[in-house]
Amino acid sequence: MVAAARALDDGRTRIETTDVLLALTRDETTGPLLAGFGIDEARIREANEQAGNPDEPPEAATEG
Repeated sequence: MVAAARALDDGRTRIETTDVLLALTRDETTGPLLAGFGIDEARIREANEQAGNPDEPPEAATEG
């Protein structure tokens, strides 16, 4: 699984939510779908930095 490999590459044994989300953005099926909603790797990283907790998923971007 891509998320597990990402965690191992970062020297962790625990898969974090961020790992799963980033793996989904890189998947050839889900990546374009998520991009259509404005969710990409940069947005996930930005939301995690703002939240200050990399274990929590980013909140959905709201427009209005």
